[in-house]
Amino acid sequence: MSALRKRPAAAEDASPGGPGEAVSMSLPAAIVRTARPRQWVKNVLVLAAPGAAGVLTHGDALRRSVLAFALFCLASSGTYFVNDALDAEADRRHPTKRHRPIAAGALRPGLAIAVGLVAMAGAAGIAVAVGRSKLAIVIGVYARHRGCRGRLRAASHRRWCGRGSAVVQLVPHRGLLRLAPHGLG
Repeated sequence: MSALRKRPAAAEDASPGGPGEAVSMSLPAAIVRTARPRQWVKNVLVLAAPGAAGVLTHGDALRRSVLAFALFCLASSGTYFVNDALDAEADRRHPTKRHRPIAAGALRPGLAIAVGLVAMAGAAGIAVAVGRSKLAIVIGVYARHRGCRGRLRAASHRRWCGRGSAVVQLVPHRGLLRLAPHGLG
């Protein structure tokens, strides 16, 4: 059975998505949907450098790479939670984004921000806990970069993370490529 169910017409009028657009879903379904597991395939890129170097089949390199993949999935999901919560008002007016769990009212913005921050901090914390401090730094830079792409408006964010910023364009990618052959950490 699908996690999405149409509500009766009376409930639709009071929804944040507007009349005729209301969709209800369970909290676990809203959390999974906001985490966007379909986007995780992009994190397979962390396997490229060790694979090209021919060390991916070695036990330690494989463990490091799988850890990096999992932690980047956790961190990227965290950024989706925070950015979707910060963009919820605008998303409610968008023809397709209004169906996202936070914009549709299935997940409270405060809870989403908390889940996102825990996910991002957890990814970096796990990396440190298993002795991969360089990986934790790369995850931190990644999370900062992704957070800057959201609606964070502080002056320091505009200065360091504004559109076209060399820091945003180069640091996460160069750092990832530099650390990848060494197992990210």
